[in-house]
Amino acid sequence: MVKFTKARFGSKTSYRMMSVSCALAFALYGYDAGVLGGVQNTKPFLDAIGNPTGVYDIPMVASSYVLAATVISALVIFIGMPFGRRGCILIGDMCVIVGSAIQASAMSMPHIIVGRVICGFGIGRL
Repeated sequence: MVKFTKARFGSKTSYRMMSVSCALAFALYGYDAGVLGGVQNTKPFLDAIGNPTGVYDIPMVASSYVLAATVISALVIFIGMPFGRRGCILIGDMCVIVGSAIQASAMSMPHIIVGRVICGFGIGRL
C-alpha cells in the first residue's frame, strides 16, 4: 500500500489547490476537444506532424485521448485504491501536465498520440 506524507498546507489550502487544479484540468479537457476539432485538418497542423496519409491517422489522434480516459476511469477502481482520493487527483494532474507538454512539443504523429494518451490517463484518474 502506498502512503503519502501529510501535506504541509492546511486542510483548506490543500483542498483549494486540488479544486483549482481539477477545475483547470477539466476546462482544458473541453478546450482541447474543441480546438483539436477545428485544427486537425489545417495545413500548418498537418505539416507539423509530418503530413499523415493514412485513413485512420487523424481520427486516432482525436480518439486516443478519450480512449485512454475511458480505460483508466474503468481501471481506477482497482489501481486507485492504494493511492486514495488525493493521491489519484495528484497523479492525474501530473499526467495532464506532462501530457500537455508532450502534445505542445509534438513534431510527429506518434509523439502527439503519446501525449494525448498520457493526458487521457490523467483525465481518467480525476
